[in-house]
Amino acid sequence: MAQRAAKPPADNSNLLETADRLAADGKLNQARAAYQRAIKMGAELGKDYARAKTLGLCYLNGTPQNAAEAAKWLNAAWLLRTTEDDTRLALAQSLAWSGQPGIASEHFRALLSAHSNNADYALGLAGALYANKDPSGAYATLESFLESFPTNNPMRLEYARFLSYGRRFPESLSQYQAVLQIDPSNIEAQTGIAKVTAWQGHPDVALELYDRILKKQPRNYDAQVGKAFSLMWTEQNDQAREMFAALHQREPNDRDVTQALKTLGPAKPKPAETLMASAAAPKPSLPAATAPVVAAASAKPEPVADAQPVLPPAIIPAPQPPADPVKEFLDSAEMASATGNFAEAVHHYHQALEKDPKNSAARMQLARVLSWSKDYTDSVAEYDKLLEVEPTNLRAQQEKARVLSWAKQFDASLAEYEKALALAQASSAVTATGAPNPREIRVEYARVLGWSRRYNDALEQYALLLPADGKYTSADSSILLDKARILAWSRQYVQAIATYDQAIAAGGDTFEPRLGKAQTLYWSGALRESALELRALQLEKPKDPQVSFALAAVEHGLGYNARSLSLLRYASAGKETDDLRSSIRSELRPVVRFRYGLESDREIESNGTHSGIKVLRYTSGIEFNVHPDVRLDVSNTVSHILTSNALLARHHATELAFETMAHARFRVAPWLEMTAGAGDGISGGHALGAETDKSHHFIFDLHPVVTRGHFRMDFAVSRHVADYTPLAADDNVVQTRITTAL
Repeated sequence: MAQRAAKPPADNSNLLETADRLAADGKLNQARAAYQRAIKMGAELGKDYARAKTLGLCYLNGTPQNAAEAAKWLNAAWLLRTTEDDTRLALAQSLAWSGQPGIASEHFRALLSAHSNNADYALGLAGALYANKDPSGAYATLESFLESFPTNNPMRLEYARFLSYGRRFPESLSQYQAVLQIDPSNIEAQTGIAKVTAWQGHPDVALELYDRILKKQPRNYDAQVGKAFSLMWTEQNDQAREMFAALHQREPNDRDVTQALKTLGPAKPKPAETLMASAAAPKPSLPAATAPVVAAASAKPEPVADAQPVLPPAIIPAPQPPADPVKEFLDSAEMASATGNFAEAVHHYHQALEKDPKNSAARMQLARVLSWSKDYTDSVAEYDKLLEVEPTNLRAQQEKARVLSWAKQFDASLAEYEKALALAQASSAVTATGAPNPREIRVEYARVLGWSRRYNDALEQYALLLPADGKYTSADSSILLDKARILAWSRQYVQAIATYDQAIAAGGDTFEPRLGKAQTLYWSGALRESALELRALQLEKPKDPQVSFALAAVEHGLGYNARSLSLLRYASAGKETDDLRSSIRSELRPVVRFRYGLESDREIESNGTHSGIKVLRYTSGIEFNVHPDVRLDVSNTVSHILTSNALLARHHATELAFETMAHARFRVAPWLEMTAGAGDGISGGHALGAETDKSHHFIFDLHPVVTRGHFRMDFAVSRHVADYTPLAADDNVVQTRITTAL
């Protein structure tokens, strides 16, 4: 029997192309549906890397999310190209979110091994390990990363959160305080301290912390949630319920908020007010069912209702050991420090040290609190006392140097850093628990050299920190970034830009080096190149304060004042922002001008007598902006032309000419600035001594300016009433000029 011919496969190319376009346009749900239809029609996406990856991302980022399906397709894509790190990262994330943290951790570990400076990989591995019930592994991962990058505040914040989730509250607070020591205004660290304070059983103190945060940022969601929970834990349920209800409207999918609302339940109705009877009102009688029974005369009388109850014998509590006053003082100091009450914290630390003068940990924390309150002199004095007892305390030596740099005592700070570097050479100091490593100290030393404008010395330190062979890895990116800044500050712009490029090529987070490169291009005068870099950064972070300010300055330099003023809305408040805004607005202010000009040409006639021609010009005008980028100038000029030349004076010795014009100055393109004007010129009025009517003439100015790098070309065309002699104005001569200048 003959076999039936196989049915030709359906042509899925149009459907797949449609799905590709939908995915490129960000319509992930529609793209996912289109890919699914194509698969049902026989398309094999498991052998197509790009489409398998795209479908996996549609499952991962679409609505609703399906992490398990995402992991399936991303795994298929990764097996086709095992060298694609971004695909492997998405695969690891989908595995973690689909409940497979053990497999996810293997992928994260491989990524981190290849790119040890990538914070996303380290954080992903820590999260997977924690989800896989290996918190110690998660802590070790984050600790190892921070040893190499101690100034990475975002990662230190994540480490503090992990510690708080593991109820390791003192260590968590220590990490949050380390962030605040570098960045005292860090809101995330302040919010973290408030949370940990509440979880430690002090919600009343946490409420004070949250109120301070919300005073600065009233819409901070994390602080609002934390305050609502603290209100609930202090049994202020009505206020808590009101806050949770508002938060639920803002974020309906927040499970913690939803659960808190269920726990609190609906608001109870307020009890009706009880009317108090006056003293003369009769006392209400008891209901019949509860009326007392009259006893026999011989019976023992019952106690009256108002009699005092008989109390049981008092129980004398067993004597308790006296509380440790040092611990109480330290706890009070820690709470005061957490709420920002540094004066009270310092007082309690001094009380603790009076009881226990050898408590090094208390003295160390006292020195830190004094530095946070900007009492740098006393802070340094406390570090000195600590170092007298513990001369090999490398952490105290480093922090003392850091505080001196905050006080701008750069010479003293550098001397202390040099002592710390010498001390770090001792193995016992370097291997001590929590001690900084020599590289960390040298990085800070080089940074302070830069602040003190010892640029060459700073560059020597960076040469020691960076590989001599010039083969930089992602671990060197932060050092390259600092070096590039020093080069830019010392106006070595070409070398600075090259170093920023090296930092970008080294890998890791490239936002900061790209921003630094753009700023350096601006300082070097390459405005258009700087604008290209900054506009690309603005697409990534539309309202970033640093990018907004830098781009505002560049746009102003290019002549786009409207763009500049718009960008300054997102720049950080401060003197530089205010100065730039004031500078732009001063350029836009209306200006009234009155001008007087004089030209005088003298000549010797054939008979030897001297004669001359004078032109007196009187101009009044006003300049104003009709748009921040368009400047308008309206002016009126009267030219009074005089001559003492006998030949010219036969016809007319004096004449007047008038010009009224409006000019607009604007920028057509970054490389083309245009000034264009037009108006009316009036001349004539005499002909061979006889009076005639004045004549009107169309007059204009056209002046484009083209700039390309160091090249500039001015091209000007103008038509005006001729005013070089009275006779020229009499005869209505109009003068046209064309000039080109390079």
